[in-house]
Order: sequence, then structure tokens, then C-alpha cells
Amino acid sequence: MRQAALSALLGLCAACQSPVTATPASAAVAATSGPAAQPVRGTVHTVRMLLDNDGYRFEPSYLTVMQGDGVRFAMISGVPHNVAFDEQFIPPGSRTQLVANLSLLGARDLASPVVVTLDSTFTVSTTGLVRGEYLFYCAPHRSLNMHGVITVR
Repeated sequence: MRQAALSALLGLCAACQSPVTATPASAAVAATSGPAAQPVRGTVHTVRMLLDNDGYRFEPSYLTVMQGDGVRFAMISGVPHNVAFDEQFIPPGSRTQLVANLSLLGARDLASPVVVTLDSTFTVSTTGLVRGEYLFYCAPHRSLNMHGVITVR
């Protein structure tokens, strides 16, 4: 399931790794209404953003959290980095709450601001999110396969 989800995020057929065309997402939700941002109410898990001998990556790239937990993204190396979610690869009905929670970071839509300072961190709250898999990537390094999956339970 995870390989298929990551292949879908990268726009590749899971079986043959050849490009596929994604179906356009539904119309954007109006920015004037929606839920309030929700703070972290549980455990905070850390994901490191880095560049090393294995390339640009998130460590861990797969993370399972409970609804209400937070995910702290820590800048280790390979600046700049951010975290972006692709609307086509998040659970249905989760977009508005995810956008609200990301707004606490000064985010625009489904992407955090780009971080350029080593040792800086930011935390994404999963409070109020629909249970399921959230595929994320680093926008500056998406073409270099810097991506991961947060599973909210």
C-alpha cells in the first residue's frame, strides 16, 4: 500500500514506474470559512529533514501517530526544506482542517513556509484531522524524491 501511495504521489504507475496522469482535485474550499486551527494535544514526534549519503530525505519517512499528536519537522542539513501535502493524496474531508492547522505556521494552503536555517523546527498538529494516510513532500526537493507518509489513527 505504501509503495503504491508513494508511486501515486510521484505520478508513477506502481507496477511499472511509468508516468501516469492524475485526475484534477475538486474545487478549492473557500478561504473565508472553515474550522479553527487546532493545537497539538498529544505526543510530539520528530521527523528530521536532511541531506546525507542517502540523498535528500525525511527520517523517518513513514510515521504513524494518534489523532491529536504533533509532528515536529527539524532542519538538519540540505537547506532549504518545507513540508507540503498534495490534496490528491490526503483523506477526503481533511483539507480544510489541515489548512487551518498549517496556518499556525504562517503556511499558505497545504504547504509550510520554506525553512533555510539549520536547527530550526516547526510542528504540524494532527488534531481534528480525518484518520488516514497523508502523503507529504519537500517542495524544493520533490523531484529528488524527498517525500513521506504520516498515518493518523
